Amino acid sequence: MVYIQIVDDDLIQKKPSKSTLNIYPIPLFVGHLQHFYHVRGEKPRIYISIRNATAFCCSLPLLALILCVSSSLYYDFYKVTKTHCLVYNVLPSISAAIGDSDTGRSVWRAFIFVHILPRYLACLAYGFYFYNSSYFPHKRRIYTCVVIASTALHFFELNSLLVLTIFTSNEHHGLHVFGFSSFQVCALVHMFLHLILYKHSGRSLSGKLERYSYRLKKSCFLSSILLLIICTYLYYRHNAYCEPYVFSAFSFFEYLLVVANVMFHSTIRFDLYEQYMVVG
Repeated sequence: MVYIQIVDDDLIQKKPSKSTLNIYPIPLFVGHLQHFYHVRGEKPRIYISIRNATAFCCSLPLLALILCVSSSLYYDFYKVTKTHCLVYNVLPSISAAIGDSDTGRSVWRAFIFVHILPRYLACLAYGFYFYNSSYFPHKRRIYTCVVIASTALHFFELNSLLVLTIFTSNEHHGLHVFGFSSFQVCALVHMFLHLILYKHSGRSLSGKLERYSYRLKKSCFLSSILLLIICTYLYYRHNAYCEPYVFSAFSFFEYLLVVANVMFHSTIRFDLYEQYMVVG
């Protein structure tokens, strides 16, 4: 069975939480190693710290972005920077880098597919993280509904990422646009609900790392809103006036939008700082 348990530090010495989630016939545990031993009665065999897992997973989309953009510029510069009005540009959009370049498309898909399963596990872990908070009476209906909504939006955000990855702009333009749009909407609303939960569950005040995590989450959320507004304006200006380098500016801020999203999700390393993912 799969056990995903997020346990507060002050609950380690108490009766173990009965919150389990049965997903697939692979034993999986997320929590403290000493709590794993207390629950399972055996030492963990295969495990990795959440800090290391987060560093690995968050580096993949950023590395994929760098490789896709650089390889597309090197091998297909004119193809990936070409726009409908034929003005000069020096940077491709992410859609062009992963859709118009064979190398970029292969690299992007490989990296996203490798990192997506741990992202789904993080989505479930956060649901338990907020639901099992000892600082807030989670039986309150509104709080529980917000936890469910936040988890669902996080799930849809990841699904949208898969859609825009599988369906490229040059082959399935409509599906790619849908995936990109739903990804941005779900990401922003999820960030907003996540911040509400983090504050009202008491997590943002529970320790130095949690306070830092909350500030970083808030900065990433506000940056994402600002960057999305800038991208929208530049995209409109490019289509309305067809000025040189405007689409390149749009592409640059689009890269920053991805970085802000990855940084927001990377804060799980502070929230579950001393916890591990155990298999077996």
